[in-house]
Amino acid sequence: MKDKNYHEDFDDNNFEFDHVFNDKMKNTVKKAKIKSFFRTILISIVTVLLLGLAVSYVSGKRVEKNSQQLTTEIMNRHMALGANTFTGTFWTKNNTFSGEAEYTTFKYVNGIRVFTGTHGYTYNVMGYTGRRYSSIAGGGIDFTRMNKEELFLRPKFNDLEQRLMEFYYPFVDYKTFYKNDLSKVAEIGDNKYIEMGISFDKLYTMDEINKLLPRGMNLTWYWVDVLNKQEKENVDFKILKQQGKNGMVENREEFPSICYEDRAYGFHAINEYGEKLEDPEEYFKSALQKADMKDIYQQLAGKDGIIDNKDIKIQGVVVTGDARSLIKLKGLPFIKASSLGIVTDKY
Repeated sequence: MKDKNYHEDFDDNNFEFDHVFNDKMKNTVKKAKIKSFFRTILISIVTVLLLGLAVSYVSGKRVEKNSQQLTTEIMNRHMALGANTFTGTFWTKNNTFSGEAEYTTFKYVNGIRVFTGTHGYTYNVMGYTGRRYSSIAGGGIDFTRMNKEELFLRPKFNDLEQRLMEFYYPFVDYKTFYKNDLSKVAEIGDNKYIEMGISFDKLYTMDEINKLLPRGMNLTWYWVDVLNKQEKENVDFKILKQQGKNGMVENREEFPSICYEDRAYGFHAINEYGEKLEDPEEYFKSALQKADMKDIYQQLAGKDGIIDNKDIKIQGVVVTGDARSLIKLKGLPFIKASSLGIVTDKY
């Protein structure tokens, strides 16, 4: 009996011990699971924060790099595209994943700096995304009593209502549609400075132009021939076939294109301080590469891939001065057309 009672007591004590041990183990495991859960959450939060900081840092650096690249590209584009136009001050605002920029442009008209507009664009980690704002022309009424000739000769203006110079391609016969704004110079008066776009009768070298222009002429910009054969055909006069009201096929004459100053390729003869440049064509060559204008560069370079001075053909220029100086250009046989640009006060 004693042994039996002893074993029963032992079994009871052992059961109590196992029960207490199991409860403690459950509590310990439970606490371990809770700690592990919160540790996992904490690690996840820290990982997400560190990853977010890393992504923000890398993204911000990428946006900053794109901002600098686009600023350089736009500055160089204006050194190769846009007659007599310089870039002024740039403002940039970069965020984590995107940015925006704004810059001004100006011209020198016989030493007088003239503001010509403010431009904006946006970008992100991938690069350029578009213009920040754009202008919408017209008043919503698509009607005019002007005929095709009058529409063709109608002057165009920028956002500040400044007249855009027009350039006439030497390989196109514009018949009676050539502009001759040199004839208006005497009417402007001597208290103004004038910007004038000059179109030539054929292609010339820089040296030839510098010899042809009257001594003392303030030449500020050269217009360069950059079109290939197909592009030249596209801007010339065309006769198009179309069906008339009576069902008969009729010929429709399409007027040739002229080149407005904002679409003209060329290079400055002066720098952004109004000083004459030595070897200005070298800046043009460099700008075409830095502005990623590879097609234009290759078109000028030809098979050897290098632009020599003989590859640069001049088809027009921009000159500035007062009426007394510009009137010397009247009647010169190599000038095919002349187009007024900005006219500003001397003082």
